[in-house]
Amino acid sequence: MKNFYFLVICLLFAACAKDPAPEAPLLEVTLGQAEYSPGQDVKFNLKTASGLITFYSGEVGNDYTFKTGRIVEKGDLSLKFASNVNNGTQQNQFSVLVSTDFKGIPTIEQVKAATWTDVTSRVTLATNATFVNTSANLTDLVVDGKPIYIAFRYTTAPQAANGKQRTWTVNNLTLKSNTSIGLVDLGDNSNSGFQLINEGAVDPGRSSVSTSAIILRGNDVNTEARTVTWAISKGFDAGKADKGPDKGLPVKSYLDAEISSYTYRYSKPGTYKATFVAANFTIYGNKEVVKTIDVTVK
Repeated sequence: MKNFYFLVICLLFAACAKDPAPEAPLLEVTLGQAEYSPGQDVKFNLKTASGLITFYSGEVGNDYTFKTGRIVEKGDLSLKFASNVNNGTQQNQFSVLVSTDFKGIPTIEQVKAATWTDVTSRVTLATNATFVNTSANLTDLVVDGKPIYIAFRYTTAPQAANGKQRTWTVNNLTLKSNTSIGLVDLGDNSNSGFQLINEGAVDPGRSSVSTSAIILRGNDVNTEARTVTWAISKGFDAGKADKGPDKGLPVKSYLDAEISSYTYRYSKPGTYKATFVAANFTIYGNKEVVKTIDVTVK
């Protein structure tokens, strides 16, 4: 009987004892060659004994350095477009404005309620039918946490006293932010969401917005009316942004056999810090090994 109780106690003791911590994984990484070209297979030779393996290429969005999160400060914001002007002689009809407190509601009441900064003096506008390319730096107008809106305002005065109204065209528009993660394309003619908002007796259908151009025209009938037509973009997030953690690519799971190599392609030249993370997990803990190797793409 004493032996029986002793055996029961030993079994209970063994059942309650914790499993040992997981073993440290094995991971060694070498490159197949010293340099690679964009689009070429980069072969990583691996020696592993691990449950999980994750790969970080070192590119934006896949960089181990930012595995816990990435904050991108506001970059240099640049607006570029081309303009031309046809017909008529009326002056001071066209201007470029920016707002960070417009609500995005396409009514003239909401437009008037917003604060608009006139940046026309920062650009060079056409004086005739020849298109003129121009650009303006808008970085100083960006407010963190607030979208920025771009507007082209077209004003007509009574024709008899001020001359014939002119036709303005805007194309080749781009809005780009040069940030710590590179040049970010925010918008162009096709995706900037420009909408027309009118004030006064504007003849319908005279002005238009398409995926290639903004065309602003004066009235054909009510030529003695004083009118204003706004072409206003959607709001662009150009301030500081929390991009969240960069994500790794799964290379091996617990269900996969051990691997001896991994292949990846880089599309752009540069020197990348490629990182492999090997891990063993149990309910009692985990152990990781991190290996980083420089990859040169020329």
